[in-house]
Amino acid sequence: MNDPGRMAKRVIVTQSLSLAIAIAVLVWGTLSGKTALLVLGFVLLVAAAAMLGVGVWLLRRSRPAPRG
Repeated sequence: MNDPGRMAKRVIVTQSLSLAIAIAVLVWGTLSGKTALLVLGFVLLVAAAAMLGVGVWLLRRSRPAPRG
């Protein structure tokens, strides 16, 4: 059976890499002066950040609530 915590960590790692790619596209667009690359980088950045948030939410949800 799949562990929800492990799956959430996998989402976080994958989306962190996507975030790095988005930042690289933004830098590339800035250096080349191409508006299309800037727009693409921004869209990728927003999508990766949102999915990173989902991964963090899944990770927090997979852990039992502290008692006390």
